[in-house]
Amino acid sequence: MKIRLSLFIALIIVAVSSCKRLDKLISFTLETNDRVVLPFVNDSILYDSIPDNNIISVFSEDFKFSNYDKFETNKSTPQSVEEVEKWNTAETPDGEPIAMTIEIDSGANTFSYMRDLKVFLVSPNGLFQEKELVKEETPDVVSNIILFSNSEVLPDDEFFLQAMQKDGYKFRTEYKLISAQPDTLKLRYKMKFRVKALPDE
Repeated sequence: MKIRLSLFIALIIVAVSSCKRLDKLISFTLETNDRVVLPFVNDSILYDSIPDNNIISVFSEDFKFSNYDKFETNKSTPQSVEEVEKWNTAETPDGEPIAMTIEIDSGANTFSYMRDLKVFLVSPNGLFQEKELVKEETPDVVSNIILFSNSEVLPDDEFFLQAMQKDGYKFRTEYKLISAQPDTLKLRYKMKFRVKALPDE
């Protein structure tokens, strides 16, 4: 009987502590804006006899969620994040919520020379498993921006929670070259999240 009573009291203490912990959570919006460089590739690769040799795979530099001022402003850290929710950066002309944007910063005006574009989120230290973020078989040949809606892309919120708590991340970009690449291509990858975290004490 005493053991059951002690266990019950312990459960009550844990529940109360959890409620107090949740009461301390702060909520803020984090919008990532990462620059990714796709180096110039000579178009002779298109005529190579090796099958699928026109598939290019490029890693970005390492990024950190903690480098975003929003964590410092809210006196928090990626390790103290308790909950992450994918958020909309805007809406498409059709009213679809935008979950991720890839925009050409310089080097070209359109995505006309590539197809089968895929972007993966990768851990620099192997602390979480690589995950495909988005894919586009035929990127826009007349625009410098690709908009991905919530309904078609991005892993679940639990994956981003894990990635954010691990802090470091980078992108792996894969695409098929179908015509001569004009120059070194610089892209902007943008995502937006609603974050709940414990403030530093």
